[in-house]
Formats: sequence, C-alpha cells, structure tokens
Amino acid sequence: MNKLKESFRQNAFNEEKTLAQVYSRAQKNGLKTTESLRTKQRSRMNLGWILGSAAVLVLAWMVATSGWLPTTPSTQVIATVSINVNPSFDFLVDENMEVVEVKKVDDDAQSIDVTGLVGLPIGKAVNELIERIEEAGYIDLFDLTDDFVVVTKTFEDGTTTVIMDRLELHLREQIQTGSALSRMNVVEMKATQIEKREADGKEIPIGLYILQGMVNLPDGSVKSAKEFFAKTENLDRVKTQARVRITTPSAEKIRQRIEDACARLEKEGEDATELRTRLENAGLEEMLRIQSEIQIKLKATEEPGNPDSGNPDSGNPDSGNLDAGSNPEAPAENGGANQGSGNGDSGSGTNGNGNSN
Repeated sequence: MNKLKESFRQNAFNEEKTLAQVYSRAQKNGLKTTESLRTKQRSRMNLGWILGSAAVLVLAWMVATSGWLPTTPSTQVIATVSINVNPSFDFLVDENMEVVEVKKVDDDAQSIDVTGLVGLPIGKAVNELIERIEEAGYIDLFDLTDDFVVVTKTFEDGTTTVIMDRLELHLREQIQTGSALSRMNVVEMKATQIEKREADGKEIPIGLYILQGMVNLPDGSVKSAKEFFAKTENLDRVKTQARVRITTPSAEKIRQRIEDACARLEKEGEDATELRTRLENAGLEEMLRIQSEIQIKLKATEEPGNPDSGNPDSGNPDSGNLDAGSNPEAPAENGGANQGSGNGDSGSGTNGNGNSN
C-alpha cells in the first residue's frame, strides 16, 4: 500500500508516463489503441491499392494482347490515296508519307491480300498493290493491251502545300520507275473532301466517280478504269481536263513488251525475225505499228480459222495504243507522244517517258 502511494505521488503530475503505463496495461489485456487501429487500417488500404493496380495492369495486358483494343494511327492522317484499277482501295497516309491503313472499297478488292502494305512509303505500297492485282489476274502488265490505274489524292483540311508536294514526289518516283506502275497508264487527280464524301455515300470509288462526271455518265455505270478508258471518246475527254495528269509507259517499256510478245510468237512457231529487225531502230510510231501487227498475229494463233482474228482494228496500224498518232512530231528519244492533258498541280502536261514538261 505504501509503495502504491509512493508511486502515485511520483507519477501523479507526469501525464505522459502515466498514459504510457495505462496503454501498456491495456494492451496486455487485449485492448487496441487508436494508433494501432489506424496503422492497421492504413496497411489494409495500401494492400488493397496494390492489388487493385495489379489487377488493372493484368487486364490491360490481356486486352492489348488479345486484340480487343481498336487500332488507331499513332500519327496524323494527312491524305487518302485512292487506287482504282478493277479492284479499288483507299490508302490512309500520315505526315511521314507512310501507309497507316488500307481499306478495300469494292467486292473485287476483298480477294486481294494487303498484308504488309501498312508501314510502307505510299509510292512503294501502290506499286506493290498493282503487282498483287496482276497476280490475281485482273491485269496483265506484259501483254500488248493498255492497262489503266486511276490515282486520286484527297488531302485533309489544313494540310500544307509542302506536305502535298512531298506526297506527290513519293508517288511520281514509283510512277516513273516502279516495276508495275511504270508499265501502266497512270491517271492522277485530286479530289475535294466533299467529292470523297459523295462518292463514299454512293458506294462508288472516288476516281470513277469523278471520271463519270467528266463525261456525264450515270453513277455506277462504269465498273473499272479499264472499262472506262476502253472507249476512245472517254479518254479524249479526260485529256482535256486541267485537273488530270496522265503518264503513259515509256518507250523502253513499250519496246520490252513488244520483245516479250515476239518471244510468245516464236513459242507458237511463228517467225519474228523481221519484226525484231524493225524493232531495233524503231521510234515510237514504228513500235506502235509493230505492236499492232503482233497483236493481229497473236490473235491469229489463238483463232487459226479466222483470217481477220476478230479484230475490228486489224487494218489500223495504230490500233491498240492510246498514244498512237497523238503527236507525229514527237522525237523517238522522248519515249512517246506528248500528252495534251494538264496537271492539276502545276498545269503542265507529261510526255511518254513519264516526265513533267
């Protein structure tokens, strides 16, 4: 009892020491202090936050790897480059001149594999696409028939002239030198955003939509570029349009396809010696005559019982080529007759070797 009184006297006015003793005794009896309860609560909250964050990260990983998230271009799209041959496609292009998306516009396009085109420079992507279209059998770049591709550029609002020119250069390089594009007649145009929306709304490829308007054809009456340009009057009308630039195969490419055709004739048992001799020093006009003669001979080998080979132009040495006789004064070294069409960008025409005048 005396010890208790002595302890009381010593600690009565020492509040901190007294409270410490009370807390110690209470904890021994199983009671929890407010501070310990708060500490435990904070620990539970921290654990919950860690588990929740881990769950979000795992879910994000699962979504990304399973392909649930929609793919969107990481850079800004500055233009849509539309390609119309028979199959029709839209290439979405960013400011780096690379393809960020490929859209198949019509039913024929569904059969064409576009794997690997995303990420390529736009010019190379278009050239590669033409090669795949040929592999699918829609065109033959090595026969004597003129093939057409319509390239239509629709720029986004606010795109600078510098960016537009860069895209033009990327395309022009492949049009002149690409393994496929350089063998074709390339029709280039620009479209407005309004025209693109109208064409999309009517489910008509933009290039064909504009061409049909140039010659006042009903919407949807033409299904392919080849069908449209098969009529000479359509081609002549398009050549007069200031917004159109037409690049034809160079003399070198025409000479190469004639040599290929001579080889096919010889494979069929025909003598092509005289044709090859004439071809050695032929200018453009002479090459076109040789080309037409070979067309007739090849038709005859396919239909041996028909002396006229079913060719209504068999008496016309200039048939079978869009440039025949368009400029008799054109020097042979230029690779062909000058086109009368304008350039929607600069107002200049092009010559047969694909160079702007």
